[in-house]
Amino acid sequence: MKSPKTVRFVAFASLALLGGLALSGCGKDRTVDQYFAQKENEKQRQTSQSIEGTFEGTLLSKMNGKPMGALSVEIYGDTNIPDGSVQTKNVIAANITLSTKAFSRTINATNGFYNIYSHAYQLDFAIENGQVDATGKPRAIKFRFAGKLDPVTKVMDGTIQCVDYAKYGGRYRLTRGANSPQLEDTRIPTERAEATLGKIYSVTQEVLGTEQRVTMKFAKPTATPEGEFLELFYPVRFVTVSVTLTETKYGEDIMTIPFTNAEWDMDSRTLNGAMSGAAGSGGTQPYHFTLQCTESGSAKVPAWDCHWSGNVAFDFKAKAVR
Repeated sequence: MKSPKTVRFVAFASLALLGGLALSGCGKDRTVDQYFAQKENEKQRQTSQSIEGTFEGTLLSKMNGKPMGALSVEIYGDTNIPDGSVQTKNVIAANITLSTKAFSRTINATNGFYNIYSHAYQLDFAIENGQVDATGKPRAIKFRFAGKLDPVTKVMDGTIQCVDYAKYGGRYRLTRGANSPQLEDTRIPTERAEATLGKIYSVTQEVLGTEQRVTMKFAKPTATPEGEFLELFYPVRFVTVSVTLTETKYGEDIMTIPFTNAEWDMDSRTLNGAMSGAAGSGGTQPYHFTLQCTESGSAKVPAWDCHWSGNVAFDFKAKAVR
């Protein structure tokens, strides 16, 4: 004769194996699978609710650990989980606000995910950089906001960065309900850009058999909150740089070529620009100029090693003069 414990074990095992037996209770009858699915639904909804809120802290540079700005993240969890579905990842969205002394910008990131077991989350978004691709569509820079969010301690640890330039990103440790930090920021790509754009570069050398002064000057682009947010993490600038040839004997400018939309990549330390058009009556004399440069010199005396091509091709090294 089987003991009471054995009888109870056999009964439970049979119920688990069949899985289709109805469980009675309030409402409609449910199978064992449906019962556990409902419990999982409830856990997902509770997790979504537990991670919602506003988290605040300071964004720190991955390159030098200095503050990049005050970071505020408002998390929204998806509590509309269909009954009977079993998911390990909840859909989340976030309003990501970065505030510095210069600007404040909020990014709305949707269709992210939060893993209810590992507590990992990830939200991807993109910011247009004012350029277009070969098909004429706006070019957008991809960002990733990812890390872990503990539903018990209400702390977020993670990073925000350009997908293609991760080293210029920032790290953060945010706490729900914390006070906003002071706006003390460091902007590695931006500070470097401002130092370069504020200088004039020049060299005197022989061009086409005569002594000429080659002067290179950057025009500062118009600042926008979107652009300033992007520039914190993205080391590429699209600038207008003009190159002027001046005959030193008479002090007369021979020509000035503006390379609009030249691409300056501070990561690869290169500058590339092109300019095309047509001169003469009815535009019968087409022309095309290119400028290819590499940053050189020192921090105190920056310089550019360049190759100019067009009506004539020559190399020059222009140093900062002011």
